[in-house]
Formats: sequence, structure tokens, C-alpha cells
Amino acid sequence: MMQNALSSIAYQPAMLGGKGVYNARSLLRLRIEDGASSLRQLALNDFTQTSTIDLNLYPNPAKDEFKVSSSELINNIQIFDLSGKMIERLNGEFNQKSISITNYKNGFYFVDVHMLDGKVKQFKLGIIH
Repeated sequence: MMQNALSSIAYQPAMLGGKGVYNARSLLRLRIEDGASSLRQLALNDFTQTSTIDLNLYPNPAKDEFKVSSSELINNIQIFDLSGKMIERLNGEFNQKSISITNYKNGFYFVDVHMLDGKVKQFKLGIIH
């Protein structure tokens, strides 16, 4: 079973420090950081075609701020750089949130939106000042 999962790994080079992210069909993420590797089970549940959740992140790319809006309550939003380091976490129960990114460097980030029901959606966000 593990052999099949690992055989479908696609390499995606990271833009920072020569680090890489290996993605096995959004199920497993193997990170190589400073010579050490770790295997992390992702809790990302895809929103299926039967889902009635309307979840948006805009504008993308963003300049000074971006917004996340949803038809259901959001539990928290986590922002990661390409190396996997969490940059910011915003907690609370809300349907819409504006997030200032004036202190962020230009580049790409991952934004994980955690819904109150436990579902998680990951967006890729570009920042250009």
C-alpha cells in the first residue's frame, strides 16, 4: 500500500532555500528540510461536487490584502510559506475575513481554510507588492 502511494509522488521544487515539497496526490507530504525528512498526513479534505459550501479567496494574486469568504462558518485560517513554516494563524468563527499582507514578501504562499465542520481547503496565493 505504501509502495503504491509513494510511486505516485510528484516533485514540486520550492522557491526558497533549495527545499522541496513532495506531494503524493494530496494525501501525504514529505518534506526535505536541512537534510532531515518528515512524513505528515494532510488533513485536507476535498470539497466534492455534492458540497454546497461556497468558499472563495480573492484577489489572487494580492497586493495589500486578500479576503476569504464562505457560505458556512470558518474556524481558522493558516498561512504557510513554501518551506511549510506557518506565518500566521487567524482564529475565530466568521464567514468573511480580510487579511493584511503588507508585511509579507513577494512570492507564493499556501492558505489553509479550516471550516467549523472539520473540512479544510488549501489555496495557493501569490503576493505582488
